[in-house]
Amino acid sequence: MDQMRALRVEYLAGAVERLPAMEDWLASGNLDELKSAAHKLAGSGGFYGFDAISEAGRALELLIDGKATRAQVAAGFAELVRVVRAAQVE
Repeated sequence: MDQMRALRVEYLAGAVERLPAMEDWLASGNLDELKSAAHKLAGSGGFYGFDAISEAGRALELLIDGKATRAQVAAGFAELVRVVRAAQVE
């Protein structure tokens, strides 16, 4: 396994591991922490070749910034979860 592939595997595992905490922040209404985590995924996903993670993270961040409804934020988070879980290292 080359070094970049190993980094991508590690990154993706870390992204998956963050999801339960993000879900807790959503459930408790801690949108500042949720936004911070989404921002980190938005910024880092593309670097590791996961553009869809970056896009979904940024979309969630924008929903929170835009004072979207709780249901809209929950839908944005669900999309981020779907994208992270669907991501694969090639």
